[in-house]
Amino acid sequence: MKSSRFQLVLGFYIFWIFLFFLTRLALLLMSWSDVTPTTHDIFELFSTGLLFDSGFIAYAMIFPIIYLGLLPQKIWCHRWHGYWVKGVAFSTIYGACFITVAEYFFWEEFSVRFNFISIDYLIYRREVTDNILQSYPVVLIFSGMFFVSLLLYQPLSRVIQRALLSKEEFSRRCIVAVVLLLLPLVGFLSLTQDLRKISENTYVNELASNGPYQFVAAFRNNELDYQQFYALLPEHEADTLIRQELAEPNRRFISQDSFDIRREITHSGAEKRSNIILITVESLSSDFLGYFGNNQQLTPNLDALIEKSFFFDNFYATSGQCSRHCLIGLALLKDIGRCWISSR
Repeated sequence: MKSSRFQLVLGFYIFWIFLFFLTRLALLLMSWSDVTPTTHDIFELFSTGLLFDSGFIAYAMIFPIIYLGLLPQKIWCHRWHGYWVKGVAFSTIYGACFITVAEYFFWEEFSVRFNFISIDYLIYRREVTDNILQSYPVVLIFSGMFFVSLLLYQPLSRVIQRALLSKEEFSRRCIVAVVLLLLPLVGFLSLTQDLRKISENTYVNELASNGPYQFVAAFRNNELDYQQFYALLPEHEADTLIRQELAEPNRRFISQDSFDIRREITHSGAEKRSNIILITVESLSSDFLGYFGNNQQLTPNLDALIEKSFFFDNFYATSGQCSRHCLIGLALLKDIGRCWISSR
């Protein structure tokens, strides 16, 4: 077969598909008891996964294909350009290994592919990177990724070398590039989020997805499916429960509509007009407060505020993540009316 610089596209397509296949297989084995797949489920999640994997690769290859098609032959064959291509190829392999490792840890914690939570990880970069450094052997992981990348580079190095020695006319390169650039267009017109919903089992749908593809989709959609990630009660039961919690002798609900908890409150005493200050501290667990037994004197001012306040010490955040990491303060001071609530 005549050598072509576009052999790089084919070589890296096979590489990515192989890596995505191994990632999907590993995540399936990790969650086998939750998935309990049938033979049909396995076939469908891997075949659907291949579509989304190919869609991501088609998008990722847009600029490389343009580069391969337009770069003059004289520059393409230059020795220093060969070093550049090999360096970019190795960096791509290393980046692929990084994505695979990130998908593993993300799945381990959330049992989903990349979603809007992963976008939040980029927004709150400092907090997330510090947490990762404290939680994982980062140096060991990155070193291991480097050696794995070296191993994966070896079979691709022959493809790269053949491509660097290829000589193609500009017209032929343009034709091949135009044909290949039709693939992301096909993906844009045909691949939708509905295609990955192949089962009533959420695990199956997530396994059929592609991690990087879902990352971009999460960035575009800018939302998190509440129905998927939170346990829900029937609406009537939830409405009844919240009304029972809020029922008091001096309160009367003014509407019977579901979740309309507006109330008319009567009080026999004089009206109080207090000023309220809300104190919100990111990543400050109640474990750091002397009030809850910490002896390091880390929060003397907050501890002093507690003694002068109307303090709630049994307040819980609705999110499992925030309840471990955040402290939201609300207390009423008798003199100036400041308030805060502690999340334990």
